[in-house]
This record gives sequence, C-alpha cells and structure tokens, in this order.
Amino acid sequence: MAHTFEDLIVTMFDCASSLPDEESQEEGRRCLVAVGKAHPAVFFSSLHAYLLQNTRLSGAIRAFALLTAKEVLEDSATLASVDEQQALLIINLTTQEMTMSKDADEEWPRSACDLLVTMSKSKFLVSHVVDAVLQKFPPGLAVPPHRYVAHTLGGIAEHNATGFIPFLTDILSRTVPLLQHIRTDSQRLAWSYALRAFCESIREFRTLNGKEQTVIGRNLRSQEETEKNKNSFISNADLSDKSDNDSSDTDYSDQLSLAFDHVFNMMTSKDHRVRAEAAYCIGELCLLIPSEKLIEDIRKIVPAFIAVYKKAGNDQLIVTFGICRFLEASCRDESCPLDSYLEEILNILFPNVCLSSAESLCSPVSIKNQNETFRCFHVAATRFADKIVYYLLHKMQNVQDSVKLGAINVLRHLLNSAADGKEEVKWTKFAVYKPMLVVGNDGSLSIRAKQGMCQLCVALADHGYVDVEGGENVIAFLLRNLIASDDVPKQTSFETKKISNVVDAESATSSHLRTQCGQALQTISKTCEYAHKLLWPLLFEYICVESYMSVLGDIFKCIRLLVERMEKDGKEADFETGFDSPRVARSHQVFSRLFTCLYGAPLNNALWSRTRESLLLIRALSSWFHPSIHKVTMERFEQLECILNDLCPPGSSNKSNVIKEGHVMVEPRSARVARWHAHVLDFLNFCVVGVNDGEWRCSLAAAMAKQITLCNNQPDEKALLMRCLGGVLARITNTSFVVDHIILMYRGAFHAHHVERVGCAQAVGYCASSHTDLVLTELENIAKWENIHKSSGLLGFLKNAVPYRDYSDAEMVNLRATIMLSYGYVIFYCPVDGVTQRLEQTVLLFLRRYLENPKQEVVVREALLESIFLFAVSVHPTHLNSDYIFEARNELLLYIKQCIEIESPEMLSSSVRLLGAKATAALVRLEPPLNEKDVWDLGLVLTKFTFALCREKSGLKTIDDDESSTMMEATVLQYHNALEQLVRKQATVTMVTHILKLLQPYYASLADHERSRAVEATLVVLNVYFEHATDLALGLLVDFHFVK
Repeated sequence: MAHTFEDLIVTMFDCASSLPDEESQEEGRRCLVAVGKAHPAVFFSSLHAYLLQNTRLSGAIRAFALLTAKEVLEDSATLASVDEQQALLIINLTTQEMTMSKDADEEWPRSACDLLVTMSKSKFLVSHVVDAVLQKFPPGLAVPPHRYVAHTLGGIAEHNATGFIPFLTDILSRTVPLLQHIRTDSQRLAWSYALRAFCESIREFRTLNGKEQTVIGRNLRSQEETEKNKNSFISNADLSDKSDNDSSDTDYSDQLSLAFDHVFNMMTSKDHRVRAEAAYCIGELCLLIPSEKLIEDIRKIVPAFIAVYKKAGNDQLIVTFGICRFLEASCRDESCPLDSYLEEILNILFPNVCLSSAESLCSPVSIKNQNETFRCFHVAATRFADKIVYYLLHKMQNVQDSVKLGAINVLRHLLNSAADGKEEVKWTKFAVYKPMLVVGNDGSLSIRAKQGMCQLCVALADHGYVDVEGGENVIAFLLRNLIASDDVPKQTSFETKKISNVVDAESATSSHLRTQCGQALQTISKTCEYAHKLLWPLLFEYICVESYMSVLGDIFKCIRLLVERMEKDGKEADFETGFDSPRVARSHQVFSRLFTCLYGAPLNNALWSRTRESLLLIRALSSWFHPSIHKVTMERFEQLECILNDLCPPGSSNKSNVIKEGHVMVEPRSARVARWHAHVLDFLNFCVVGVNDGEWRCSLAAAMAKQITLCNNQPDEKALLMRCLGGVLARITNTSFVVDHIILMYRGAFHAHHVERVGCAQAVGYCASSHTDLVLTELENIAKWENIHKSSGLLGFLKNAVPYRDYSDAEMVNLRATIMLSYGYVIFYCPVDGVTQRLEQTVLLFLRRYLENPKQEVVVREALLESIFLFAVSVHPTHLNSDYIFEARNELLLYIKQCIEIESPEMLSSSVRLLGAKATAALVRLEPPLNEKDVWDLGLVLTKFTFALCREKSGLKTIDDDESSTMMEATVLQYHNALEQLVRKQATVTMVTHILKLLQPYYASLADHERSRAVEATLVVLNVYFEHATDLALGLLVDFHFVK
C-alpha cells in the first residue's frame, strides 16, 4: 500500500508499465504525465527511486519510464521549474541508463537519448547534459563509446546550437581521432549523423550570430552624434567578437577536414543507411572545409555521390540533402571545377521532379524529395543559370509528358525563388520560356504539361517578365489554351502511347486548364506593367471567333480590367490604334456580341458570371458604342444589376427566395430565363431608341445578322441574338434592309431545333410590331420556297431568282413549321388595332390549307398548335382592350381534336397533346361560352387521349421547360388547365356535372393510372367550381345529375 504521494507515483509506474496492451499503457502514461506536470519535484524524485531500486526491470519498462519523463519535460514551464540538483540526478541517471543498454537494444537507449536532448533545450541545463555525456566519452578512446552517445550529442547540436557550440572544439578533439577505430555499421551511422548535426549547428550559430551583429549595427547607426565614443567602443567589441568567431570557424574547418576523409570512406559501406547518412554528412562538411580541399577532392566526391544515389532506394531524400549542400559549397566558389560534373548531377536528380500526381499523393517522402530537388536546381542556377536553362529546354523535347512537366515545374520554381538573382534569371528569360511556349502552342503537350506551362506563365507575369519583347508568346499560349480540348496528343510509338495513357489517367482535365488560362490572363490584365500593349486591342480579335464563345466571360473581364486601369490612371481608352485591322471587332460587332452573351443568367453559375461580365463591359465601353448609349446605360445599369443578382441560379449565395405563407416558392427556371430576357430586350430597345441615327441602327442590325452563323453550336444564344435582331429591325425604316435581314434570319436558323425555331419566329414577331404588312408579305414569299424546291423543268430557273438555298425535304418541313409559328408571333406582337383584320383577312386565309390537313408532319402540327394558342391570346379582350367574337374558334377547335385523334392513345411520342390542351385552354376563354355538345366532344377527345397514356418515347423534353419531370406529367398538367378553363368559363353545376360524366367511366378502370388521373381531374374540377361558382345562392339547392 502506498503511504506517500511518492509511493503512489512509483506504484503507478509499476501498474502502467505492466498493462497488457498499448492502449492501456498509453492511458497510464497520460495520467503519469499529468501528475508530473502538476508536481514535477515529487514526480522526478519518484522516477529516480523507481529506476534505482528496480535494477531488474526490462528494457521496455525502463524505456516507458524515460519516455514518460520526456513528455513531462516537453512542457517548457515544467522544464524551467525543475530544481538544478534534481536535474543533475536525472541527467546522471539517464546517462547511466543509456550506456547500460546493449547494442541490440533500441527502445531503451533511444528513450534515454530523447530525454537528455529534451533537457538540453534549457539554456541552464545544456552544459550539465553535455558534461554528463562527455563523461562517457573520455579523450583518447580507441574503442567507440556507446553509439547513443553520438546520437545524443547530435540531438543536442540540432536542438540547441547556441548552447552546444562552446563544447564543440572539445567534442571534435575527441571525435576525430576516434573515427579511424570505428568498424561497425551501427557506429558509423551514429557518428555520421552526429558529425552532420555538428556542422548544421555551426551554420545555425553563424546565422544567429550574424543577425545579432546586423541588429547591433543598425542600432549603432541610429544613435545620436553625442554617443560616438560609446558606439565606437561597441563597434570594436563587435569586431573583436567577429574575429573570435572567424578563428573558431577556422579551427573547426581544420578538424572537420580531418573528419572528412574518414566519413568519405563510410560511403562505401554495405549498409544503405550508412551510405546515405555519410553522403548527407559529406554534403554538410563541404560547406565547412577549406575550399582548397573541396577543389582537390571534387573529382572523387561527385562519382561517390552518384554511386550512392543510384543504390539509395528509400534513402534518396537523405542523399538529396547531401547533394544540395555539396552544390551550395561548390557554387559559392567560382574556382571550383563543377562544370564538367554538373550534367551528371542533374541527370540523377531530374527524375525526382517527374513524378505523376498519383505518386506524389501516395508518398509524402517523394514530395519532400521533389522539393529538395527543386532547391538543388535553384542552388545550381545561382552559378550555372545558362546551363540549367539549356538542360531544361533539352528535357522539353522528350516524348514523355512527365519529363516535359518536370522541366516546366523546375523553371517555375526557379522564377519564384529568384529573389536575389533576379537579374541573372531575367537575362535568360527569353531562352527559358519562348521555345517552350512555342512547343505549347503547336498542340504537342498533354493537358497536365499545359497546366504546368500556364502556371509558368503566371510566375512570369508575377515577376514582371511578361513584357513587350517576348510577352506575346505568353499571351498566345494562354489564348490558345483558353479553349483547350480533351484531344490526346499524337504518339509516335507503342511505348509512348502507354506513357500517355498513364498521364491521361491523372486528375488533369481541360476544364481546369481553361480555368487556369483565364485566371492567368486576368492576372496579367490586372497587374502586368505591359498588359495594355500586349492585350489591347488583341483581345478584341477573339470576341467574334466562334470557338471562343464559351470563354468570352474571361475575355470580357480582361478587357474591362484594362479599361478600368486606364481610367484609374486618368487616360482614355484608345479605340483608334490597331482597330483598323480586319481581325479586330468594331463597336457594333462588340455591342452585338455582348448582348448575345447576356443569355441564360439564371441557368447556372457559369452563364451568370458571363452575363455579369458582359453587362459590366457594356457599361465600361458604352461611350465607345455611342454617347446616347452611355447615357442610357448609366440610367439603367443599377436596375439591371439588381435584377441579375435577384436571378442568381438556385443554390448561389446571392439567391433570394420568394417566401409565402412560410413556404419557399421556387420560381420555375423557364420563368426566370424569360423574365431576364425580357429585361435584356427592354434594355436593348432603350439603347436603340436612344440613338436617333438610322445608319447606326442599320450597322448594328447588319453586325447581328453576320453573327448568326457564329452561334451555330449555341442554339440558345442564337435564339436570343435573333430576338435582338428582330427588335432592332423594328426600329429601322428602310424596308428593303428589313426584308433582306428577315431572309438572313430564316436562312441562318437551324429550323429543326425548337429553340432556334421559336427564336426566329419571335424575332419576326418583334419586327412585325412596326412592319406588320411587310412581314406578312415576306412570310408568304418565304413559304413559296417550298414550291420552288419542288419545281423542276421550265420553272427551275426561279431557284436562282430568289434568296433560296438548296434545302432538303426534311429541312423544308422544318422551315414550314417555323413559318407557321411565325404567323402566331406576328399576330401576337403586331399593333392591337390591326390584330383582328390581319388575322381574319390574311393569316387564317393562308393557314387554312394547312388546317384542312391534320395529318401533316408532327413538327408542323406542333407549330400550328402553338400559333393557335397565340391567336387565342391575341384576340382575348384583355389583349385587344375590347370585345371580340372569334368566328374561327370552332374551326380551330376541330383542328385540335383531329390532331390529337391521330396520336396513339397509349404512347406519348410528341408534344401534340400538350400543345393541343394548351391551345384549347386559351380558346375556351373566349366569348361566347361553348355549348354542351362542343364541351362534350372536346372533353371526350382530350380525356381519352390523356388518361390512356402509359408509355413515353425516350428523349422527349417538356415544352418551355416547365420544371415537369417528364413530358407525360407536363401533358397531364395542361389537360388539367384545359378542364379548369372550361369550368371557370361556366362555373355552374350543369357544367361540372357534364365534365364529371366524362370522367365517370374511368373511376372503375382496370388501369391504375387511369383511375388515379380521373380522381386528380375530379379534384381539379371541384376545386375550380368551389372557388368560382356562379350559381350559388342562399336557399337554392342545385342537384348534380348523373346519367348511368
């Protein structure tokens, strides 16, 4: 039983060290450490007693006790509070424990060594620790002391150079004579480490002493004139100290020169660890031995390093450290004949920088070795910059991408680390990056290599090396790879193909490269001194290049940054110099392109960012476009910016949700896009109206028309561009110009794509707001293209008399669909006072030949159904602001029924049902209300061909992207909408009963989906009647009459 606190601690040592598993022992150690930090005096007294009294403890238990003491003393406050006499007892006991162990023991002496090194961190105890260790290492020994004596001395030198240096002369006087008697590899390893640590401590001490001298020198220079004598005294004392230090260094160099030969012989050991540590030690010794000896022995040092490095294996990092120190020593002395050996050294080091990303991530040692290799190249470049450059350029010609990437990474490191040697690197800069950038521009580099080149370009820009003389190579590389593809570079052999497959399997992608190139261009635009000369007006050449459409946001941002820098410097942007080149976009072309890039902001973050940059550049260049546009932009920019921020894509940090009754109402994507496009077109209209210049408007429309072909691979952007063109044409009075550009729109649109078809039709509708009769006439002329297409013989000459191209039969069908849809938008956008007249006397007369044939191609039927919906909306009293009876309504309803009846009842293969229900909902809102027979016939067709649907053709997309998950869901929703309009128009029990009779047969259907849809439709009908009933009155009972 423990009677005292000291006994309790001893008991805790006994219990903790005898626990069966490591986890329990670790928990016991934590308890003992907590006690030791709280009561250090009692703890160390107990530890001393425990180790002295239990002489038969195993090495593992003694190691446990010593490591626990080490953890206690790692707390600086605890170490400072230990009594000196008690510390001496622990030091002597630990030294004894260390030397008692056998050579085969590792944990026990290592624990004692670590404890002594920890105690030596105290400036008050370091001398006691060194004295105690040196007692085990008396002068004149011919037999080496315990190997952990060397380890301990090396550890003290590493952790407390200032406290160790005063003993170094004595230690070296004992060590150097002993080295010739060392025979075992364990001793060689220990003394190689110790000597290397001694050298490091010397260099660390010099560095610290040099900093102190610098501080003293600054203080001396800042003193007042009245203290000159005192300052002189201090300066003399400093010089004396410095001479003493120099003398000490000379003494060290003599002793270390003697040690050099012995350690050098250790590099031939059979133990790979000894060879590696000896190589590291030789590298450190090279920094301290006289330069004459280094020059004399270099012819044997380099081959020895190379031999050791080739056999190093997992010890390469240690050898790399040694080579780096050797290079430091060789490069600081110009007379050292390293030239002939440099390439050999670089050859053994270079593979370390050619690691793939997978290798780097798997091995932290590989990363450290790579970083140290970078440092070797940096050290060598301080003396052999030109040779390093040519060596790396040669590596760039290697077929292996990893080798190319390694050379690029070394160059980037040299640029980033060239602080003191900046002028030397600058002298060779064109030889560095120009050939490599040319190689990068010819497409022969992999994606990862190009990423490295991009990072090199950023380094060049950051250090001011991208200037007028050679910076065009950097810009050309960045602009080329701003649209980098995923194409794999061609290989010349089977082996290189295998290498390429390894590289391509890494994480590098073309999207990352494009992002990096964009960021690099932005960095140059924002910070580079020569950015204006390099990028202005070069960037304007890429605005109207089709392949750069996806990256125009980056180009716009660079141009904006350049304009802002000029404004900040009080300069005006120069739109004259260089803008006469045919490749540089003019103001109308840029204006048109910017509006095209305003498409789709609410869809995703990439489009939102591009839209924002486009809007900001419109403001920055507004005065260049036209003074009136500058005025309009300044007035409306803040409003547009607020709307843009409000329309951030879902999930963005700036997104503001609409809250209603505690629920978040997410606005459908199509509604967000339509709302934004409406604001864009309004903004364009204000700009065009503000410029009261017909020639300027024509030039803008001409620029927009020419850019239609630039958007062949971007149908959404092309649709918006055509809408913008239609809006501009509406403000032009030159009728022949308007006709020509309407034809250009039809010829430029890809009519098979629904988005482009709608965009073209809407553009014609916008144009019709001012040129209705002209547009209607031209639509009839365009419709005749089909007749000319079918003609032959004597009428074939007419093909050359009209602006007609050789359409295929399928293309002609799609063109016909666009014409059908265009009529709908013409009526929708034409002046209200002419809607009914033009609809009855022109449009319907033209369309009747198509309405009489419901078995036309699906795309034509869909277009006609959309136009019917637009006709119904256009003649509604809310649009006309007057009452109107649409005589052709029944004719159109009949066409809708016929179109739907052609469809397969169970298979959904098009949007005919959806558009038919949508058009029906619009037509039934008109006056007068439909009679019961018409309601029954119409409802029967819609219900039969909607409820029976059970299969959907793959690839169908919902019209207008109404957020429905499938076309089938969207069709059912439009059917519900049609029922809703029927009931709202006549919200009586009679109408409700009539519709419920349609649904009644499906309540008992064997098909689950039919019963479900019948119930859902019933709920819709009853809810609408409940909200809009017109036959409810107090005291009046109205029965629902069902006929079985």
